[in-house]
Amino acid sequence: QIDGNGNPWVGRRGGSGGDFNGDGVPDFVMSSNQYGALTGRTAVFFGNVGDLNLSVGGTPSAAQGFLLDGAGNEQSGTAFSLGGDVNGDGLADLLVGAFTADNSGMNSGSAHLIFGQTGIANAGATLAGYTNTNDAVGIRVDGSAMSGRMGRGLDLADVNGDNCADILIGESLTGDGYAYVIYGG
Repeated sequence: QIDGNGNPWVGRRGGSGGDFNGDGVPDFVMSSNQYGALTGRTAVFFGNVGDLNLSVGGTPSAAQGFLLDGAGNEQSGTAFSLGGDVNGDGLADLLVGAFTADNSGMNSGSAHLIFGQTGIANAGATLAGYTNTNDAVGIRVDGSAMSGRMGRGLDLADVNGDNCADILIGESLTGDGYAYVIYGG
């Protein structure tokens, strides 16, 4: 059971598809873009063979998974993708959209890529804490203009056949809209 802890948006987005922590068991993700004051929260739960009883409102143990919170009113977790391996290290990476982030102007949006890791620490971290400090941990891609809302639609997929996932990100409200492909590897 995963308890939304009074948050009605929990369970609106969920998915699995990859092994983020390298333990050989697929992991899964749930998000709540309405968490907090519209900051958004993405919860990564490590797959296991036992019972699972978690709360998205609480903090999972390091063995259970980790949380990534947005900032301000960026509504992080509106879209996410887990499963592609962008950097070729054998671990699934996580791409999280924050479509109302203001990094390139109001509601320009952003997409955060967090590389799969063994032994990830959970301190109720923010997306920015993973993607602004060290390119070995993750990267952030910002929308091109005010009201672009980058990150509302995104995915990880190998579009060029090199066995590394590529980053696909939509920017829906800039001009006629844009789709970006950033090659992995």
